[in-house]
Order: sequence, then C-alpha cells, then structure tokens
Amino acid sequence: MRKSQIDELGEKFLFVGEPLQLSGKLKINFKAKPSSNMLLIGQNEQKAKTMFVFSALSLAIQEHSHQSIYIIDYAPSEDAYEKDILAEFAKNLKTCIKYVTHEDAGDILEELDNDLRERKKGNYSGGNKYLLLFGLQRARNLRDNDIYQSGSGNGEGLDLGISQGSSGTLYDKFLNILKNGAINGIHSIIWIDQFKTFNAHYPRTLSNFDLRIAFTMADEDSLLFIEEPHGSQISENNAIFSYNGNQKIRPYKKPELNYLETICNRLNNV
Repeated sequence: MRKSQIDELGEKFLFVGEPLQLSGKLKINFKAKPSSNMLLIGQNEQKAKTMFVFSALSLAIQEHSHQSIYIIDYAPSEDAYEKDILAEFAKNLKTCIKYVTHEDAGDILEELDNDLRERKKGNYSGGNKYLLLFGLQRARNLRDNDIYQSGSGNGEGLDLGISQGSSGTLYDKFLNILKNGAINGIHSIIWIDQFKTFNAHYPRTLSNFDLRIAFTMADEDSLLFIEEPHGSQISENNAIFSYNGNQKIRPYKKPELNYLETICNRLNNV
C-alpha cells in the first residue's frame, strides 16, 4: 500500500475496560503499522467474550457504514437457557459485522487473505477491516498439522470450515493475515485460553501482537507473555493490558442484551 493509503486508514480505538489507576480512560488503539494486533490469553471465557463484544462495539461505532468486522466464533455458547451475547450482538449489526462459527471460518479467512493480497499489490479497496477470532484453542483447522487439514481414517478433522478450492492452507492464510495484515489495514483480535497452547501451535507468532491482555495464568506463562512474573496473582475481576509497559485494568462487566440492542438500533439508523 502507498503511504497516502496507509495514512487514510487512521487510528481506531477499543474501549474494553477501565484502568485501576486514576489515569483517564483505557483507550486501545490500532495503527496502520506492523504487529498492531491484539491477543487475549486466559481461561475466563465469559470475560473474554465480553471484551470481544465491547471490542466489536467500539469498532462498529467508528466503522458502521460498511461491513468491516469479521467474527469467527470457535466457542459459541452451548447454554440452552442463555443467549450467546456475541452472536446476538453481531446479529443486530449485520451492516458492519459478519459473524460465523467454525463451519464458515474458511470463507472468512480466504476473503481477508485475498483482500490482503490485493492491498499488498496496491489495489486498495478502502477502509480498515478486523478479524475477531474467539477460541483459537478449538481451531484445529488453523494448526500446522496434516491431520487437521485432511482428516484421518476415522473422519476426525473433516467439516472444519476448510475451503478446498484455494491455494495454501487455512493455517497459511491465517498467519499471512497476522503477519502482514496490520500494516495494510487488516487488524486481528484473538482469544485463546492458555499461553502454552498458543506457543505450541503458533511458535514465533507472538511478535505479531503488540497489544496483549492477560488474565490469571501461571507465573512462568505471564513472564513470557507480558514480562509479568506474577500472573497467578491477577484476580478474576481484573486483567493486565500490555503495550509499552503493563497496566492493570478492570474489564467491563457483561452488558444486558437490551442495552446492546438499543445501541445497535441507533447505529442502524445513522
């Protein structure tokens, strides 16, 4: 992309919680530069999903005029008595959000990968785009392992959202988006439950995430992830945001669906 096109993308902001120190609002910003992606790691799935909702909401407020947010949910709620807040929120903002589960992950990654390749050639289509991938620990089709790409004799690995007609594996496309997307205006937000899982399946990939959020985790993992030696002491209500230093934050609580519906209705009528 040309510099004028990169400048046109500008900065976009996320609001996902409040700093514990009295230092104003926590404003996480994406820039058109390498590694301007965000990685969340921790086992509190509800906290992670709530942060994804507020991330998508922040971006939707800034990018509501066109489809720019792509959510792949590998961990949709299986609670029969409670609606999945991320799915319900996305359903009410179809003008700017495309929400899929793992069955259609391949279509999303192929679309973004193709868009990225065109942008790298200078064929800029306009606007930032965002990949929000929830539950990377369950994305077996995004691992560099043949058993997950082609399946085995007992049928495992089949029907995992793999697009058969494209060149390169979904793993290749995923890594291409992480490595080359941000400088070209395609940013990623990823949640995975354990650092060890991330490090095992995506070695040498951590450097693609300048923006990092850690929940409670083993001390040795937090030291490697955010250079924080006391990850086990992060409370369930808090997290640490890491970018040019670490900052303790309190993520927003899970919002009511009627609150989100009200905001979505306002955005849809803008």
